Parts: sequence; structure tokens; C-alpha cells
Amino acid sequence: MDPPTLAELHALLARRDDGPRGLLGVDPAAPPTEIVRAYQALVARIHPANFPTDVERHRAASDLLTAAQVAYRTLRAAPRPPRTLAEGSGTHPTIARPKA
Repeated sequence: MDPPTLAELHALLARRDDGPRGLLGVDPAAPPTEIVRAYQALVARIHPANFPTDVERHRAASDLLTAAQVAYRTLRAAPRPPRTLAEGSGTHPTIARPKA
């Protein structure tokens, strides 16, 4: 995949207004593994090292990388929704708890 153009970098930067998930391009119900994959793919594509001779794209990529890092940290620190029994919540559906 080719590195993004300056216009594409600016369009990606504009996604900051959509919040952390919007910037990383993940669904609100995305599991943590999908968030990690989306972050890694974005960083690989927009890393400033991809633009060693283009000062404008390097600067835009640096700004976008910083925004992506903040978005990723925000999502990693966010509380996770409760897990269902199907996801292994630790509560066995056939064992009744004694009533107090």
C-alpha cells in the first residue's frame, strides 16, 4: 500500500472529531483485539518515517500519529463492558447460587 497523500493525511486528521474510535476507524462494539489491529495498521500506514523528504506530509503524519496514540491510550484505558456468559464471565449458568 502506498503512503497516503497530504490530502489523505488531512482527511484522517479530520476524523479526530469523531472521537477515538472514529479516528482509528473501529466500530463502537469492537473488541480490544480489533482496536489493537486498527491502531497498528494506521500507524504502519501514516508513520512519519514513511515521509523522510516531504516536510509537509512528515509534519501531518506526526500530528496524526500523536492523535492516534492518544486515541489508542484512551480506548485501552476505557472500562470494558461486562462480559456475557458466552464470553466466559465465570458464572456457570446451571449452578444456582445459594440465597442469603
